Amino acid sequence: LGIAEVLVGLGNIYTFSGQSEEAKPLNEESLAIYREMNDQIGIAQNFGYVASTFFFNGDFPRAIENLEQAIALHQELGIQSGVAWWSANLGWARLQLGQYDRARQLLENSLSLAREIKHERGVGASLNFLGLVCYGMGDPHRANQLLSQGVEKFRQINQPTDYARA
Repeated sequence: LGIAEVLVGLGNIYTFSGQSEEAKPLNEESLAIYREMNDQIGIAQNFGYVASTFFFNGDFPRAIENLEQAIALHQELGIQSGVAWWSANLGWARLQLGQYDRARQLLENSLSLAREIKHERGVGASLNFLGLVCYGMGDPHRANQLLSQGVEKFRQINQPTDYARA
């Protein structure tokens, strides 16, 4: 299990430092280990992390495919924090494809769930992505309200990277 987690961590480092091609084999090896161990939580998380590599390559359809698998597994396992987090990311992916109505629906659901289970980082992400959807849909006033709330949430929970992005 430790090897699989280290591979995921290395994959994330590569992905977030702009080397997503190097992350792919690490994520694939990690997924193989999780499957061999029948670690359903690890598999569910891995699908979400793999989606990140596709985001950075601009392959949003494959990112969406992985996110949908991550969400489905988290739902099956009853892990609501994973459902909220990966649903927010799925909303962001739909936004990137200009699918505003679908993105809005996903993000509103994610925001509601994140608030219900007190997943504060999920609340911040959902607010920010929903704000961007509002911009895309031509509602800058609502967008500014949501983005301001997201920025404030990240400040409150001391998430400096998310705060900076927001």
